[in-house]
Amino acid sequence: MGKADRNPQITATALLFINMYLETTHLNLRELLPRVGISADITMEPQVMVPLRSVISLYEIAAKKLNDETLGVVIGSMAPIGAPGVFDYTALSAPTLDIALKNWVRFHQMISDGFCLNYEIDGEECVLEWEFSDYYGPDAQFMGLAESFVASRLRHLVQDETISITGIFQHPQPERVDIYKKLIGEKLYFDEPKYQVRFPKYFLGFKPPGSEPNLYTLIEQAALAEIENRENRSDDLFRITQEISNAIKKGKVSVNIVAAEMGMSTRSLQRSLEVSGTTFSQLTDDIRKSMARRYLLETETPINEIAFLLGYSEPSVFSRAGKAWFGVAPKDYRKQG
Repeated sequence: MGKADRNPQITATALLFINMYLETTHLNLRELLPRVGISADITMEPQVMVPLRSVISLYEIAAKKLNDETLGVVIGSMAPIGAPGVFDYTALSAPTLDIALKNWVRFHQMISDGFCLNYEIDGEECVLEWEFSDYYGPDAQFMGLAESFVASRLRHLVQDETISITGIFQHPQPERVDIYKKLIGEKLYFDEPKYQVRFPKYFLGFKPPGSEPNLYTLIEQAALAEIENRENRSDDLFRITQEISNAIKKGKVSVNIVAAEMGMSTRSLQRSLEVSGTTFSQLTDDIRKSMARRYLLETETPINEIAFLLGYSEPSVFSRAGKAWFGVAPKDYRKQG
């Protein structure tokens, strides 16, 4: 991510997707955007980047207003072919599914610099896994979008609607799990430590219907040029965020501990955060707030246990922090939903 950026970014295509969906409802996207700090006049094109945290919040807000816990998975399944721009075509025009998947990993920063996407073979299965920070808060809708998009593209790439796809989610099981099964697959797991999509490696040699050598060469060159334009971007803030999150969960968080884990000097870590427009204490507070929101709204974890998970020595300290973050005590925030 760019050192001048306060937040990780994502392509504005994510706004285009939700706008297509909201046009069938009573909600107006342009009216919701200012609530998450995005201009109502934003251009929704692949080359335009917007704060990832704002987009994730936008999806959660829209789902809550519509009382629709399946909003994300439905939107992901609706994504038009080619809508994500060059990134989409690095897979659609690839020689094989295996290369298409490797290109998703290779070029995923064209979509966002706020998460990592990994691909591996586990026995007889292919595994796509997202590494996502607690910094973003509740993300059930956004990750529903991501996994549903992948499931939809996999079916298109292998031209087989019956391909067995397994969806693994960190968030709790929704009531309308039937929609998840319809759009992703029958095998679903919730409240897991990771976000993954799994499917048989049998399909790796399949040739996508849009595979075309000359086109693929041009697409790959365009993608490489885009990545080269971003080569000076650093992932320091993402790595620091991840290490702070891990340290909080272990109950010991300090600038010295995090710097040591990253193999950096304390001063280098602080300087990196200064360039990114934040401080260690501010970023730690932001992460704790996002983690608290997730625990309170997406789990039934007792308040006292949440305080412990966030690294607070006493529940009363967490209660004061909650009032500062949400305007009410944690238990009241949970009741408000």
